[in-house]
Amino acid sequence: MSLISDFKEIGAFLQKAGNIDLYNKLIAIQEKNLEIMDINNKLREEVAKLKGALKIESSLVFKNDTYWLEEKNGTKEGPFCPKCYDDEKKLIHFVKCPDPKYSYCPKCGLTIPMRAGKVYYRGMNEEDEF
Repeated sequence: MSLISDFKEIGAFLQKAGNIDLYNKLIAIQEKNLEIMDINNKLREEVAKLKGALKIESSLVFKNDTYWLEEKNGTKEGPFCPKCYDDEKKLIHFVKCPDPKYSYCPKCGLTIPMRAGKVYYRGMNEEDEF
């Protein structure tokens, strides 16, 4: 049986027995149990969020004035805006400017010169050389 069905069964028994004091105590315990379950669920969500942030932190690399996610298997994704990540911990992809020597962040507008090298943009299958 589940805890909730146990509470219902005991509550029904106490009502039939006419023991209102114990019945009220059972209701108070049941309410406290629901509060604890709610806190537990919130804590589980927070732990999952923190694990995700920790995973990002462990694979985040600052290179060529931008952030990159580099996995252990060698794959990488980026570049990401350093201002948005440093200020808000948000990974915002840079996008190409009309002048291919520059990229900018669509959220904060930070524009940076792209250094010579290969840059991987979201949605691309191949490298784009600048």
